Amino acid sequence: MNESVLDFDHAMSRHFWSELEELIGFFGDSFAIIAVLDPHPVDYYYNEFSQYNWCVLQKGTTADEYWSILEQGPEESPADSILINSEVIVWISSKMKWAIWGERSYGICVLGLNDGDISGYESESWFTMDQAISELLPLNFRNCTVPEEITSMLLKCYRSNKHSKPESEIIADSMELTSRRTKCSNLSRKSRVSCVYIELLREQRIGLEFEKELGNLHIM
Repeated sequence: MNESVLDFDHAMSRHFWSELEELIGFFGDSFAIIAVLDPHPVDYYYNEFSQYNWCVLQKGTTADEYWSILEQGPEESPADSILINSEVIVWISSKMKWAIWGERSYGICVLGLNDGDISGYESESWFTMDQAISELLPLNFRNCTVPEEITSMLLKCYRSNKHSKPESEIIADSMELTSRRTKCSNLSRKSRVSCVYIELLREQRIGLEFEKELGNLHIM
């Protein structure tokens, strides 16, 4: 599966549950976990609401139930739901076989695999990193222009495969696509990519790091 990048907004919809259900079934997970890492689950969320913005997604969960999880915030602050107040989110396998890292400011989620072949899994929702840089990232920047240093960093940290286009061609494609866009938000979002975590996904070590987070927060 060369396509491993997803539109963040798609992940924040009930339709994404079908993708998660496929991954859970493919790897034989009994559940998956969705966890918000920014805002900080302890310093902000637990201190404010005495609960965590993390949730166990059991096998057999429905799309409507997934949507309810996303949109349900603390009773005293509905605006702090996962759907509304989440900059960095991860979805992770109960067997630590796969993980998805999502950043709202970049508008993308990245799938990483611990091991195993997922060639039998197909979905039109996923993009290659090259496609994401050309089609998804520009929507999250002023004038739909992705800074070259961000493009270079993403390609360095997470490349779709060894047969991808040269970096110069990908940047040129992104600039050409941007020049053809006639409508785009003028509001730029905070630009902050966590290259370290994308690298962890690429090097298949995010399971260990996430397991540490689970231990530190005593999530059952």
